[in-house]
Amino acid sequence: MELRSALFVIGLIIVVVIAVITYRKAHSKPYSLKGRSGRDEFLLDPKGDDVDPLFAPGASASRADMDLSVEPDPAFDNENVKIPVNEDVDIALSAGDAHNLTEQIETLDEPQSAPEKEIPVLTPMETADADDGETLDLDLQAKPPRRDHRPEKAIDYVALIRGSEPIRRDQALGVYRQHEYHMEKPSYIYGFNITNGLWCDLEQEPESGEYRDICLAIQMADAEGSISDTELHRFSQMSLAVAEELERPILFSLDHDEALAYARDLDKFCAATDLLVIFNLIARSERGFSMRAIHREAEKLGLVYSIDQIYQKIHVDSEGHTEVLYSLANMYKPGNLPLDDSAENTSGLSLFMQVPTIHKPADVYSEMIENIALLAKRLNGILVDQERKPLNEEGLGKIHRTITDIARRMESRGIQPGGQIAHRLY
Repeated sequence: MELRSALFVIGLIIVVVIAVITYRKAHSKPYSLKGRSGRDEFLLDPKGDDVDPLFAPGASASRADMDLSVEPDPAFDNENVKIPVNEDVDIALSAGDAHNLTEQIETLDEPQSAPEKEIPVLTPMETADADDGETLDLDLQAKPPRRDHRPEKAIDYVALIRGSEPIRRDQALGVYRQHEYHMEKPSYIYGFNITNGLWCDLEQEPESGEYRDICLAIQMADAEGSISDTELHRFSQMSLAVAEELERPILFSLDHDEALAYARDLDKFCAATDLLVIFNLIARSERGFSMRAIHREAEKLGLVYSIDQIYQKIHVDSEGHTEVLYSLANMYKPGNLPLDDSAENTSGLSLFMQVPTIHKPADVYSEMIENIALLAKRLNGILVDQERKPLNEEGLGKIHRTITDIARRMESRGIQPGGQIAHRLY
């Protein structure tokens, strides 16, 4: 009788344990990554959004002047492609996702061993004092909203590492920092913050932050040229190492050869649009321009004396960001206009502007023309081209049309003149 009772108790315990396990499985959230064939079930944001914020369904990455799209092979739509991380770990992803990832990149708003490139030159030339009283002042001014920090699809090669569980910053940042210093081009690591729903630069985030997805990016071209085959390979291996450490699948925005081709095309585009406009002002008198007169007239035109001992036209936007529109310098090396020797003279001045890095460059050009005309009148000088021949309206108009065309071409490629992307490229 005692044996039968003991067996009954043991059986009852087993039934209870099985019931508990079954209940927990039924109420747990399975790890799910659905491909492009159907609704995205990547439901990991505590706010309940069911669309990944970086790779939105239906959006497409612009290729501008270059068509690099790759059509997926129907024969492989339902098969798996394996990307080897090392001999021990493989991270698998859908071939359809791999081929079509570039079509999913969300449209974004508008920031070295290669030989130096020559930039073509066109020369036809705050707060009121508080009261002394003991009243409590409350700062009710709204803080500016936080903004996303994410890759720029127009210039970055992107690796997206997705997961089902939140991770801490240093889990991803540790592996990244072991490899990042090998990169010559600017590289970045971002995380999708599960608290505020924004992409953040992990280098600037607190240790306590938790993130859903991780995204790595490297710039495909800059002023030094396009990314090399070797460096692109190193970046891919670094991204795979981070994915391995996190035990998560990884998707690349382009395949290796496609990324190299796009980088070279981007570099070619930048070389064709990187324009420095220079005007020279020559003194009519043999005595030249006195420094005293130059400083006086430059200040009248609202130019600001810089640490480099030249004058600059500065624009400050509503958010307090400063932008150098154009500069005034001595035509002769080293180009400075010293303040401490007002008796010194120079026989020539130069005004110059770099077109791609300026907002509304055609308007800035027009203002620069007006100011140099005033300088020519007040200092008794003459505006000349590279061969010291006087400039005329036809030559000035031709430069204006060239600048307008460059701005149009940049905008058509998703690069705003004077914007963050432009400053990273040129």
